[in-house]
Amino acid sequence: AFATVESVKFDRRGNELTIRVDEGKVDEIVVVGNNVTQDFVILREFPLEPEDVFRSKGALRGFRNFYGTGLFNRVTLQFDNSEGRKRLSLIVRERRYLLTRLGANYSLERKSNGFVELVGDNFLGTATKASVFGAIGDFRRSVEARFYTVRLLRSLFTAEARFYYKERIDRVYDDFVRQNDYLLTRRGGRFSIGQQIDRLGLISAELKMESINVEPDAAPFPVRADFQIRAFTLRSVVDKRDRLPFPTKGIFNRWYWETGNQTLLGSTTSYTKIFVGLEAYYPFRKHFNYHPYLRAGSADLTLPFSEFFFLGGRRNFPGLNEHELFGRQFIQTGIDFRYTPELSLPFEPFFIAKYEVGAAWRRPDDRILRSDFLQSISGSLVINSILGPLELTYSRLIGERNQLYFSLGFDF
Repeated sequence: AFATVESVKFDRRGNELTIRVDEGKVDEIVVVGNNVTQDFVILREFPLEPEDVFRSKGALRGFRNFYGTGLFNRVTLQFDNSEGRKRLSLIVRERRYLLTRLGANYSLERKSNGFVELVGDNFLGTATKASVFGAIGDFRRSVEARFYTVRLLRSLFTAEARFYYKERIDRVYDDFVRQNDYLLTRRGGRFSIGQQIDRLGLISAELKMESINVEPDAAPFPVRADFQIRAFTLRSVVDKRDRLPFPTKGIFNRWYWETGNQTLLGSTTSYTKIFVGLEAYYPFRKHFNYHPYLRAGSADLTLPFSEFFFLGGRRNFPGLNEHELFGRQFIQTGIDFRYTPELSLPFEPFFIAKYEVGAAWRRPDDRILRSDFLQSISGSLVINSILGPLELTYSRLIGERNQLYFSLGFDF
């Protein structure tokens, strides 16, 4: 756009043609039309800088970056070569950044839950997503403030800060018989920074600071009532699923290593905890999909109860109640098959058959026995509608019991 021919000279004696060209270096880049978004947020997405030669490929890449942020309805370029300076203007039209979300769900086990969330996609004009979330239900209450950005200032690092208060009531089972209930309360925050790396996914480091309170409704309950968690976590997440909540293809792999330290972080107890989860979704013929998975975790004997691994529920080991099986060490694997009939309906029906096997141990030094492993077989009818998924699941915990699950709405 700025390249010009300054002069053309032909030397008849030497039969030589000289063409003098101005490459079109950009002297200045300005932003116009941004009432909220700060200039540096827009300029960091544009690969050209002052003194660079203008190239259309770079400009097109900048356009893709602009629209990829989700902050703008329209972006145009304007060239100005007056007053002896080559000025490039980025003219933007910002979209509305505030959003309110409402939702609810119901299940036979957890009863009704509702939430409200206020979301701002451009907090202080820095392209930071800020949200305030509140939820209430028969067995839970929570409020959380979250701040997240895919680019911290001008870097390529992601960053997140969360502050929350959460209450959750769960039931304790012994040999599949309900014993009593307990209330688990978390107060605290998490701070993380990470970067997207090819093949390794999002690699992040997180600092967790929580105050934990466990209140059983009856004795005995061998859990310390109050403690402080100060933990550092390294985490990797590779999520290539094509959609949620019912992917048709892609992988979802994650692992983390977490440590609580009394000396450096001031945690009530020191502990180490690791987790690995591997999942994949594969289409088969036209209407079928299969989903194998493996999850495992282990921790030392000092791991506090609130940080245990928990199994149970319609999505996480049908046949068990939510959080019914727990321990400092666990393994869980299975496969589900999904059939999607070809019907012209305003909703999407699925039939899912699932087999799962798993076990958990309270102590990492417990002897692993074949009898520790539980097996589950289940079948589900799912209707994916605009109101969220409607799921009806019938499961059999082999050798123990049968269980029926019903839920309506998205999990949150």
